[in-house]
Amino acid sequence: MKNSFWTKTYIQNIVINFLVYTISYQMMQYSTIYSMKYFNTTVSEAGMASGIFIIGSLISRFISGFYINIIGRKKTIIIGAVIYSIGIILYFAAINYNMFIIVRFFHGVGFGIIAIASSVLAAVIIPRSKKGEGIGYFTLSMTLASAFGPFIILTLINKEIFSIGLYIAALMSIIIIVLTIFVKIPENHSTLKCNDSQLSKSISHFISKQTLPIGFIGFLSGICFSSVLSYIGIYAKMIGLADAAGIYFIVYGIASFISRPIIGKLFDRCGSNIIMYPALILIIISMFLTGIAHTESVLLLSAFLIGTANAGITAGGHTIAINKVSPNEIGTSTATFYALLELGYGIGPIILGNTVFMYGIRSLYFSAMVVGVIGMISYSILSGKFNH
Repeated sequence: MKNSFWTKTYIQNIVINFLVYTISYQMMQYSTIYSMKYFNTTVSEAGMASGIFIIGSLISRFISGFYINIIGRKKTIIIGAVIYSIGIILYFAAINYNMFIIVRFFHGVGFGIIAIASSVLAAVIIPRSKKGEGIGYFTLSMTLASAFGPFIILTLINKEIFSIGLYIAALMSIIIIVLTIFVKIPENHSTLKCNDSQLSKSISHFISKQTLPIGFIGFLSGICFSSVLSYIGIYAKMIGLADAAGIYFIVYGIASFISRPIIGKLFDRCGSNIIMYPALILIIISMFLTGIAHTESVLLLSAFLIGTANAGITAGGHTIAINKVSPNEIGTSTATFYALLELGYGIGPIILGNTVFMYGIRSLYFSAMVVGVIGMISYSILSGKFNH
């Protein structure tokens, strides 16, 4: 078909991206539970084990984003796949908490490299006339991974065999390496040289100032989302709803899957506020319901609401970000928004985990609810007066 983006390379890249994010989401749940069970850590320390992965990812994203056209796209994605796979193997050698933290950081570095390389590949192989649709299907692989990864590990946890999850992740990482070796990637033969002056100049272009307001909203939302991604398995077990933990992410994924096309159409017809305000309200309600949950139905309702909110914040926030800049700044704007969102993912478990020691496990979600309220107030001040 003319201008079709459904090529072999595109499909291979979607599979790569899906497996990369499945492992990532799986290991976020694994790391918190594993560190508490085997290293006898506090909830806050377990949160550090989860969040340090994102910090490693952020650092490598910025560096690999600059060097990808110098090193080459093919080499970059293979390097990322190899580092990512080595990170999985190193988990077996982590015999204490400090080593575990180092491995998590290293694994995050690999994730950042392969994630940015896969995103760049998606952008360059999709025809301009099909960019929106093609990117939409590509990012859908992340949504499905956010449900599938935690479902795997939490199902194994409930059966007391969650160590098998590490072997499953290792197998998937091998498949990733094989796919990156055989995927055909168009190269951009850059004439740039790696010197300090160029690197310094390039760093100034990594951050879009116009995107910082909506990026800050993404950052606060990321803190709220991190409470689910890192702690819902532990939380559900502690409140006696362990059986609902695995189903939680299936409901979360279904909500995101259903709401994404609706959100896009509403945004185009009615502007940003009709997406962002309800999404922020849903975050607040979801965190509250999670904090008071005593039954599976309430916990799963909160999953549906946070899944819908996640779709609204990521799709709506991203669209606001690129609408505020010129066409040649869209890449920088996108990177800035998602970097701040992921920064929230990274430090959220650490910040929220500190409340558990003083106020109990349910306080984690009430604290996240407060962050959600701050997010809605901030949006109304920084961006809500404009209907993008």
